[in-house]
Amino acid sequence: MKKGCIFLISARKNILKTCLQYLNANYNKVFKYPILIFYHGSKYDDLDFQDSIKSINQDVETTFHKLECKIPDHLQEKDLFYNLDCTYVKKSFPKSREGYLHANHFWNNFMDHPELKQYEYMMRIDDDSWFKAPIDFDFFEELDNQNKLMGTGYHWNHVSDRVIDTRLNF
Repeated sequence: MKKGCIFLISARKNILKTCLQYLNANYNKVFKYPILIFYHGSKYDDLDFQDSIKSINQDVETTFHKLECKIPDHLQEKDLFYNLDCTYVKKSFPKSREGYLHANHFWNNFMDHPELKQYEYMMRIDDDSWFKAPIDFDFFEELDNQNKLMGTGYHWNHVSDRVIDTRLNF
């Protein structure tokens, strides 16, 4: 078995358990990769909730990692997406969705997190990833067998003004 893990950043407590139940039932009950759940704020500070997630598969190490929410040093408040002069951004990403900024910072810098440095292989999922059918092969073994550096199950590149406006200054 490869030195790998499955990780995600989650803000949707109402669907996290379902996501991980599907993951367990259709993949991880066999491969038993550790699961690292990153989050902002206090949403997952509840130890009873954490225990309910860990009980999905007690043979799998499941850990929660609280992230610090701060604006990166190289940015100023006036430059954040919710302050841009763009109708789409103001309508779709109000300041109340500030977590979106922090989640994107995490995804773009996840390799800097010490919790992940020990792994040779990492599978990133979202809290709405649904593993709805059994997967009978090890993703990490398959990467090696195919001599690949990375793999993806989905690729999206429908770039429009709307997409560009949300990526400004990234």
